[in-house]
Amino acid sequence: MKKAKSMDKELDYETYKLNVREWVVGIGIIVGITGILSYAFYKSIVAFGIFMCPFKKYLEIYKDVLKEKRKQVLTVQFKELCMSLSAQLMAGYSMENGLVEVYRELKQMYGETYITKETKLIIRKMQMNINVEEAFKDLAKRSGVGDIRLFSDVLYAAKRTGGDMNRIVRETADSISRKLEEDRELNMMISGKKYEFIVMSIVPVFIVFYVSITAPGMMDVLYQESIGRIVATGCLGIYLLAVYLGRRMTRVEV
Repeated sequence: MKKAKSMDKELDYETYKLNVREWVVGIGIIVGITGILSYAFYKSIVAFGIFMCPFKKYLEIYKDVLKEKRKQVLTVQFKELCMSLSAQLMAGYSMENGLVEVYRELKQMYGETYITKETKLIIRKMQMNINVEEAFKDLAKRSGVGDIRLFSDVLYAAKRTGGDMNRIVRETADSISRKLEEDRELNMMISGKKYEFIVMSIVPVFIVFYVSITAPGMMDVLYQESIGRIVATGCLGIYLLAVYLGRRMTRVEV
């Protein structure tokens, strides 16, 4: 019964369930963007209705963004777990007792968050005679985070071959730390380009709104004639393609 209760608390990081606040924010973003684009390019309620048809797809994209942010947070926090665990092992603690101390430190540092819950779950599994490498392997599988998977694989091999656990944990923490530092440096290097991309994504729509307000007659052909709607559709397609390519080019993967 105790085992079943602990298993129910395991979080699948490959799926994301929106809370009430995230639902409200997500719907607001989707309605806002589709409303702006439908007005800027068509000035039509019908266009807005058509744009809203793939609403579920928009929500999936929104969930994917939040899911990736959650994984990034977990990766940073897992680095702290590795570093703290390495310090505990160097101080002479066993793996189980070391993880108990790590849990206390992480809870003081982060409060009740992903890594503290996962550390507590690993401790409970060890208390139920589940091997520590199996517990980390389960976390790696649920998280889908490469760094955790690497740590799990190395830990599993070390436990089976009698490797130096302290050295393995320390080197893994150093490896994750270097990767995160490289990621941070790359983000700093292209932060200016990201800002330019955001501005350039807004400018075309802003220009359309500006012209519509200051010289409404100039845009009538775009909204009232068939050829104008065709041109508007083509421009919208080019705009969305440019935003997609810009997004891909400004993404950092280490």
